Amino acid sequence: ILREEYNKLINNVSDIIYTTDLNGNFTYTNKPVESILGYSTDEVKEKSFRDLIHKDDVAMVAEHYSKVFQERLRESYLEFKVNTKSGKVVWVGQQVNTKFNKSDSAKVEGYYGIVRVIDERKRAELKLQGSEKKYRDLIDNSSDLVQIIDAEGKFTYVNEAWKRTLNYSKKELEAFTVFDLIHPDSMDHCMALFEKIGERKGSDQDRILYTLLSKDGKEIIVEGSFNTKYDDDGKVSSIQSFLRDVTEQKEAQKLLAQKENTLRQITETINDVFYLYNILEHKYEYISPNCEV
Repeated sequence: ILREEYNKLINNVSDIIYTTDLNGNFTYTNKPVESILGYSTDEVKEKSFRDLIHKDDVAMVAEHYSKVFQERLRESYLEFKVNTKSGKVVWVGQQVNTKFNKSDSAKVEGYYGIVRVIDERKRAELKLQGSEKKYRDLIDNSSDLVQIIDAEGKFTYVNEAWKRTLNYSKKELEAFTVFDLIHPDSMDHCMALFEKIGERKGSDQDRILYTLLSKDGKEIIVEGSFNTKYDDDGKVSSIQSFLRDVTEQKEAQKLLAQKENTLRQITETINDVFYLYNILEHKYEYISPNCEV
């Protein structure tokens, strides 16, 4: 009676439960194998575990279970694709326990396996990974400088434009934090902003403008925005910054301001009257002070 109850139990679960010998040949499977893989329990007994693995995953699965055998692992988990009798490909997650000899604990006699269909979840996961790759490719090909730092300011990601502009490799950045690259003139501003972010007072709508130092000591003025992610405890987990190199623009503005100041000094010291007249709008845009004399 106890055996009947046991068989009834394992034949009514949703997962495939099976046993194999040391060579991977099936010695037992429960009834769900028929609805999941389309093979009868008798048909499966004539097959090896390897016969069901999709060709794309054969090498990966073989390597995994070779390691299980060599290291005498008691249990392992692996996700891979299998072929059903109809030819449909299904993703499964498999938990395998090793059956050791009772008198010799180092001797493997076979395996117990529990197979669960994870097709829907796995395909959604792969689709998400594909989307993430497209997103990463888009960022890597962007002309903007993108950087991600953790709560300590350590770099976890920089895109290709960032590396080209600052001239640091990904490997070199492992020894730095963002604070090591901030120009001294921008340090107080950046430290204050970092503190605000930690206190959740910083807004992602805030625009940031500061100066970084490249590997060769060149000053790079960047402007942009940031996005902060917090963990479940409300602490900063990462800060994503999207920056533009505005060095040339700021230098041009500085030079223009200097020229305008020089011109103003000249026009205010010469004895002659000097003015600028807009013929399109019919108005004076500038008249030197000597006009009042």
